[in-house]
Amino acid sequence: MRSAVLLLLVGSFVGVGQGRSQTPTTGNIPKIVQAGLDAYKTGGPDEAVRVWLRGSALEGSKDVGGYLSTLHQTQELYGNFRGYELIGIRVVSSTSYVVYMTLDYDRGPLFAKFRVYRTGLGSILTGMVLNSDEDAVLPPPPPLQPQ
Repeated sequence: MRSAVLLLLVGSFVGVGQGRSQTPTTGNIPKIVQAGLDAYKTGGPDEAVRVWLRGSALEGSKDVGGYLSTLHQTQELYGNFRGYELIGIRVVSSTSYVVYMTLDYDRGPLFAKFRVYRTGLGSILTGMVLNSDEDAVLPPPPPLQPQ
């Protein structure tokens, strides 16, 4: 019974992340997501959001202010952005996938979900969810089995 639960849990993600590393191998992270993370480290939240949304339908939309506000408020509450950790990648179709991560700060994490769409010219983000509550970002875990 326990192995079935473990299999379900592991099967929830395709391309499971790099464990507890502060700087996971970039080979698993889509280039558009990685580019924004690199921009965050060097240029801060505004640059990260600009890079993440470049070329997407969200570029210049009203949603940009919400993403910026969340990242700035997180830095005020948790301190400096230190790094990130890949939690997992879920393949939705041949052109769409979802990347789950933590963005790590001095005093806590921000959970992130990036919806990535592969176009003929590369990948773009079709949406992001940023929240300090993991339940608002991560897919629900499998139900617990009675012992």
